[in-house]
This record gives sequence, structure tokens and C-alpha cells, in this order.
Amino acid sequence: MHLARVLLDLIGSLARKPFQHAMMKNRGFTLVELVVVIVLVAILAFTVIPRFSRGTIGFGGKLDQLASDLRYAQSLSMTRGERHCLHVVSSGSYVIRNNNCTDAVIHPATGSSNPITVSDVSLTATNLSVTDKIEFDGKGRPTTFTLTSCDTVISVTGDGETRTISLCPETGRVAVQ
Repeated sequence: MHLARVLLDLIGSLARKPFQHAMMKNRGFTLVELVVVIVLVAILAFTVIPRFSRGTIGFGGKLDQLASDLRYAQSLSMTRGERHCLHVVSSGSYVIRNNNCTDAVIHPATGSSNPITVSDVSLTATNLSVTDKIEFDGKGRPTTFTLTSCDTVISVTGDGETRTISLCPETGRVAVQ
């Protein structure tokens, strides 16, 4: 039995030798093949990895969201001909209201009239005659200002930096600074 096994192994190794020699010559990858694979992996990495980081909104996105909501309250005032306001409810949340800032408006992005919470950001309203409300008249002009020039209205602090959103009292221009 042992002798038969040794003979089978010998015959098998003799039969494989010509093929083994041919395979030894073609065993590696060429430099061109390696470079092509590395380029393809790099292209995939640059297109896939940024998509994973889109789950959270950065500080600039939160600032733009707040400025857009100010413009939305202003446009509601102009299109409906009644006063609307953005009311800063707490340090990190606000709500858009109508009817002289008494009733909450359904927000188009959330589909709810609940306050919009901006996480990890502190909102501070300044230079307003009515605390924490930025109210617009039927022409879209802010009415709750104490100053007559474009000055800071909301300071937004987050991610180690502070930026401001300003409103011009006569034109109602909303600008992120």
C-alpha cells in the first residue's frame, strides 16, 4: 500500500513538472496591471468615502439653514401680506410663526410646526426691540430692530467658531457673515 502511494506521487509529480515550469514564468503581475488597479481603487475611494460623511450637517450648513429660514419667514410675510417672525425659542432652536408671531407655521422641510433644533450650535439674537424675535411686516421689512444700519442680528456659535447673520432694516436683506 505504501509503495503504491509513493508511485502515484512520483507519477503525479512527473506529470505536473512541465506545467509548473510554464506557470512559474507567468506567476506575477506586470507593473501596468498594478498601476491600473491602484488608479481604480483611488477613483472608487474618492467617490465613495465623501458619501459616508454626508450624514451630519456641518457648521456652515446649519448657518445656511438658519439664513434660509429667515428668508422663508420674510417671503411668507410678503406673499401673505401679514406679519411673520422667526422666534428663537432656546439657545439651539427656533420656530417660524405667523399672525403677529402667535401661531407656529408648518416648516416645509420638516412638515411640522415644532421648533427646529440646530444641534451643537448656540443662537444669540441681538439688537432687537422684542427679545428673540425677528419679525417681518407685510412688505418683508424687519420691524423688531433697534438699529438703523445692517448690523448683527443672530450670532451662531459652534464647532469652535462664531459667525453672524445680519439683516438690513430697510431692505430686509439677509446676509451670512
